[in-house]
Amino acid sequence: MRLTPASDSRIGRFRLQRVLGEGSFAKVWLAQDEELRRQVAIKLPTKALPNISDTDAYLAEAQTIAALDYPNIVPVFDVGKTDQGQVHIMTKFIEGGDLADWSREGIPPLEQSV
Repeated sequence: MRLTPASDSRIGRFRLQRVLGEGSFAKVWLAQDEELRRQVAIKLPTKALPNISDTDAYLAEAQTIAALDYPNIVPVFDVGKTDQGQVHIMTKFIEGGDLADWSREGIPPLEQSV
């Protein structure tokens, strides 16, 4: 399933709005949770996961992150699969730039880096 930022792109109750970032493995989308009326980030693999063990590893990542409770770790809200079987991880959306933007501003002081 290849999702585009069209206004009708949805995953369940979540309406996809725009891509926040993309790496070699996944895209992160900004989405509107229309039931709870909040924005969330949804991480979707860019390609279909080829087998069950890949899907299990992807979901294990979400379980590991969800088990952590620290101020600087984005909380996981949910995991699931689309009707087409594509797995996704839903997290809190945090406004701001990405690591590349932050690093372009120069090397931050040690206290800020830590």
